[in-house]
Amino acid sequence: MEHQEEVLDIEIASVSGTSETQSDSLSVVETSQPSGSQATASQDQEPFQNPWPHLERYFKLSRQDKDNQKVLYFECQKCRPTKKIVRGHVTSLNNLKSHIKRTHRSVAIQFEEEIKAGSTSTGTAVRQSTVDDKIVRLFVNNILPLHVVESEEFVDLLRTLNPTKVSLSRRTLGRCIDDKQRAVEEALINTFDGLTYLVDLLPDLDDVAEPPEADSDNEDDAINIVTLGELLDEEPEHPSLPVHMRCAAHTFNLVATLDLGKGLLKKTGPAVAAFNTLNKKAHGKAQALFNAQGRSPQVGDAIEEALGRRLVVPGKTRWNALYDSIVILNNILATKKAELNRFLNRMEKLSAFNDQEITFLKEWAKVMSHVAIALDTIQGEKNAYLGTLLPTVAITLTKLRNMRNSFTVCKPLVDVLVAAIATRFNHDLNDRDCQLAAAFHPKFRLHWLHRFDRNLTVSVKAAMEDEVERALRVVRDRNGDTTTSSDDSSMHDDLFAGWTAAGSRTSVKQKAKKLVDSWLDIDGKEGMVDSDFMGEEILTNLFLKYNTPIPSSAAVERLFSLGKDILRPKRSRLSAGPNFEKLLFPLFFFFNFC
Repeated sequence: MEHQEEVLDIEIASVSGTSETQSDSLSVVETSQPSGSQATASQDQEPFQNPWPHLERYFKLSRQDKDNQKVLYFECQKCRPTKKIVRGHVTSLNNLKSHIKRTHRSVAIQFEEEIKAGSTSTGTAVRQSTVDDKIVRLFVNNILPLHVVESEEFVDLLRTLNPTKVSLSRRTLGRCIDDKQRAVEEALINTFDGLTYLVDLLPDLDDVAEPPEADSDNEDDAINIVTLGELLDEEPEHPSLPVHMRCAAHTFNLVATLDLGKGLLKKTGPAVAAFNTLNKKAHGKAQALFNAQGRSPQVGDAIEEALGRRLVVPGKTRWNALYDSIVILNNILATKKAELNRFLNRMEKLSAFNDQEITFLKEWAKVMSHVAIALDTIQGEKNAYLGTLLPTVAITLTKLRNMRNSFTVCKPLVDVLVAAIATRFNHDLNDRDCQLAAAFHPKFRLHWLHRFDRNLTVSVKAAMEDEVERALRVVRDRNGDTTTSSDDSSMHDDLFAGWTAAGSRTSVKQKAKKLVDSWLDIDGKEGMVDSDFMGEEILTNLFLKYNTPIPSSAAVERLFSLGKDILRPKRSRLSAGPNFEKLLFPLFFFFNFC
C-alpha cells in the first residue's frame, strides 16, 4: 500500500546568514549570479546534492524543484512509515527545524546539536584528498585492520568531524596503500640511481689479503667433501608449505549452484521438464515466503503467531543456508500444513503449497542432504585433515548412486549432481598425496576405497609400502653406526652369537609390507593418540606428512584475510606475505619520500 505524499509547505522565515546558515560550504549555492542565458546554463549544470548530509538521520533529500533549484524537498525519516515531505531552501534550515519542533519534540534538542556539530562557518576548508591521506596514515602507522574503514562507527566519526567528507572503502584503502608502496620504491630507486657511493667494509684489506706463511697451520683450510645424496637427504632448515590446492568446500558449493544449474539446462526429456516445472514452482513459493518475512517485521510476527515459530531466511553467502531453510519449511509442512496454508491464503501475494510441490521439496532436501553433509564435514574445524576429503567424496557419490531409483521426480537432480562431483573431484580422486592422506588416517585407512574402487586399492597399498620402506631405511641409516658397533661387540664376547641367531633377518621391504598389512587389518579408529597408530612412530610421522594440508580454507580464511587477522598484533606469528610487506614497507619510508 503506497503512502500518500504529504508536503509541508512552511514559510521561510529568514535566509540571512545565521549560525545555521550553510551557504558558504554548499556546492549548490552560486557565489555569483550570471545574467541571461549564462545563468540558465549554469543552473542546469548545478549538482543535485544534499546540502546537509550530516542531518540524513532526520531528513533525506527527495528532489529538487524544477523551477527554482534553490528549493529542495526533504523526506522526514522520523515520520516513517508515513511519507512526509518538507520543503526547504539551500540557505535555511528553518522549515526543517519547525517540523522537528512541532512533530518530533523528543529529538528537537538532539537535532539542534547535530546542526551545530555540522556547521562549517568557523572551520577551515579541508580537501577530500587530504582526508584520504590522513586515513591512510592512520591505518599504516597503527597497522589497523582495513575493514575498520567501513565500520559504522568510523564513518560516523568522520561525519561528526566534517559532514561534507566521506570515508574510503576497504578496497580503495588497500589500493592507496599499494600506490604508496610503488611510490616509495620509485623514490628510493631514483634517489640511489643518481649517487656514486662506496661502502668501506674492510679498512685493513692488505692484512686480510696477505698470503699465508709457509709454516702456518692449514688444518682450517681442509676441504670437506659432501656427497650429493647426503645433501638431498638433509631436511630443509625452513619447512615449506604444502602444495596449493583448490578449496574443497568452495568446490562443493560450485557443484550445488553453478554446475547444478548448467547441468539441468543441458539435459532434455520429459523427466527433466517435469522436474524443472516443479522446481520453479516449489522454490518460487518458498522464496516468496522467505522474502515476505525478511522484508516485513509484521509478516514475521504473523508467521510466528500462526506457526509458533519463524522461518529461517537463507543468506546469500553459503549455499547450504538454502538447504537448512528448506529443511525447516519441510518440517512445518509435515506438522502444520493446514496452519501454513491458511496463513498463505490470507496473504495477497503468497500461494499455498500443493501435494506435488510438498513431495518435490521433500525429495529435493533428501538428495541435497548428502551434499550439505559433505560440505559441513569438509569445512569443519574438528576433522580438518586432507585425509577426510576423498572418503567424503566417495561416500557422497556412492549414496547418491544407490538412492537414485527411489525418487519419482528428482532423478535428473541426482544425475547432474553425480556427474558434477565426479568431474570436479576427478583430479583429487587420482592424486597420490590425497590417497595416501586417507590411507594413513586411522579412521579411514583403505576401508573406504575397498567399497568405492577396488581396482585402485592395489596401487595405493603399494605406494603405502614404498613410503613405509623409505621411512624405515631412514631410521636404519640414522641408527646404523650404533647397531654395527653393538653387533661387533656381541660377536667378540660370544663365540656362537652368529650361529644361534635366527636364520635370516627380515628385510626392510618385508618389514614395510608386514607393517602396512597390520595397519590395514585394523578397524578404523576415531582417536589420534599413539595407540591408534599401533605405537609406530613411522605411521604417526606419515600421517602428519600427508595430513598437514587442510581440504578447505573455510576454517582459516579469516586468518589470511587482508582486512582481518593478518593486520592484528598476532600477525607476528605468521610468515611474511605480500599484504604484510605492503603495509609495513610504507610505514618506515613513504612519509619521507612521498
